[in-house]
Amino acid sequence: MVSENTLLDVDREGNIVALTMEHARQRADMPQFSFEQIAA
Repeated sequence: MVSENTLLDVDREGNIVALTMEHARQRADMPQFSFEQIAA
């Protein structure tokens, strides 16, 4: 857990495998928010 609304998942080697940001649009003060999912 990075903060109350941010969760970082890592694998056994410490590589980032997932990032969860709750309320990202409001926290970043961005009217539009998009993301891209990539294959590992």
